[in-house]
Amino acid sequence: MEDNLAPRWTGRSLRSGDVRTNRVGQLLFVASQAAQELATERLEPLGLTARGWGVLATLVESGPLTQIELAHGMAIDRTAMVYLLDHLEVAGLVRRVRSPRDRRAFEIHLTDTGHDLQRTAAAELRKSARALLAPLDTQEREQLRDLLARIIENWQASTT
Repeated sequence: MEDNLAPRWTGRSLRSGDVRTNRVGQLLFVASQAAQELATERLEPLGLTARGWGVLATLVESGPLTQIELAHGMAIDRTAMVYLLDHLEVAGLVRRVRSPRDRRAFEIHLTDTGHDLQRTAAAELRKSARALLAPLDTQEREQLRDLLARIIENWQASTT
């Protein structure tokens, strides 16, 4: 079993920024940071954050959801989701509509402007994904997506 504290040096200096590790958590963290940085470079000029993009993309994929469903599905605190939705609503990207299933709840709907921005942002994020995944061939990219999806599915099943 791998000890997460055991050094995994390849002879390179920590100062060079070229240290390799076998620690899965660290590898996922660094890859996630790289993906976030690339995404931020593409989203900021559009006036979006990664979380804002996540809301737009989730609504495109799932259709209207209640604030609570959206917060749970995106693993965002409910209070933070309210503030995020307030921002997106002021920007004209989403609108709150009283839920026909539960009059106490609101469903979040994308506006036409939200749909247009989501399409533009998706095209920009495809560019950043190509840059991030450049060292992988098509089969490796598909395998990575499948493996990460399995990890996420398992995690969600174990925490619900």
